[in-house]
Amino acid sequence: MPSVQLSHKQLMIILIFVIYGTVFITMPRELSVSAQHSGWIGIVLATFISLLFCWMVAKLASHMEDVDFITYCNKLLGPWLGRMFSIVFLLLPSLLFTAFTGRILIEMFVTLIMPETPIGLLLAMELLLRLQLVYGGLNAVGRWGQFVVPGVTIILIGLYGLAAINMSSDRILPLSNGTIPGILTATLMMCSAFTQTMVVLFVKTEISDTSKIRRTLMRTVTLAAVLYLATYFITIGNYGIASTQRFAFPVIEMIKDISFFEFIEHLEAIFLAVWVFMNLTKGSFSLYVSSIIVQQCCGLKNYRKVLIPVCVITYFISLLPQNMIQAILEYEEIKGSLFVWYAFGVVGFLLLISTVRRKMGRI
Repeated sequence: MPSVQLSHKQLMIILIFVIYGTVFITMPRELSVSAQHSGWIGIVLATFISLLFCWMVAKLASHMEDVDFITYCNKLLGPWLGRMFSIVFLLLPSLLFTAFTGRILIEMFVTLIMPETPIGLLLAMELLLRLQLVYGGLNAVGRWGQFVVPGVTIILIGLYGLAAINMSSDRILPLSNGTIPGILTATLMMCSAFTQTMVVLFVKTEISDTSKIRRTLMRTVTLAAVLYLATYFITIGNYGIASTQRFAFPVIEMIKDISFFEFIEHLEAIFLAVWVFMNLTKGSFSLYVSSIIVQQCCGLKNYRKVLIPVCVITYFISLLPQNMIQAILEYEEIKGSLFVWYAFGVVGFLLLISTVRRKMGRI
């Protein structure tokens, strides 16, 4: 067990960045398309469902005791089946998630700031930054998140506050006009964001006080829900449903339209800097998780031995999409409809087996 462990404050910051860091730039569009003005209902319903999921994750984490997640899967399912399960259902999704987090970050940077710069070059530079951060261990990622969160918070509050000046209640009303299927679709999409809290299982052995995991997860989901609600209402209040549905990235468009004292404009560069800090933290954490999954699957003692190979694999996966803007929208759509089932399925399946075997005295 590491001598320097992750505090719950650091864990909460990382999880907020994981849950909120990427999805929020497209979230108002996705909710308005599926649920019209009722998108906020999807956020609220997803919050309550995800609090149940937090309990499931914390319960499974308590069953693990001092064993890492991959080893515990092997104990529950046997060495061969457990390893196959870890590779197919844990490692492959983690690698895809890591790769697309970096690609989305770089794509937005190229689109807004450096349109002529080769994607591959910026991806390599971004991976080097993540590699340097992850090489210091999870605690280094946690300290980085703790360092940037005050600035991120102040700038986001400032930008959202300026954007709120342009809100109109006529664009927000009526508060509910979506269909039940549409609201359910919005709920599943938001659940897919909140259930990313399952990543805590991979780093459970590196958390300072594991008895507080459930409380930290529930606080994280609640705070993320508040952020999502604020983002949704401010965006809809600026553009209305019809315009929000037409924008690929409505939050970025909203920031572009901010005018302060009629001469300070184009604040999207400041917003992009905040977004980079959030997603660098998120990407570093996902790279660390992918590396320790490979390490534990291979039975190695140190994740640093596989860090560079994982970076190389991540790099080539991230280069695969040609039309990244369309890929981002499709990725969020697929993830929004499927990830919640994947998360509940994996955690629920392992929790069921763990509970049964514990009652039978076989673990």
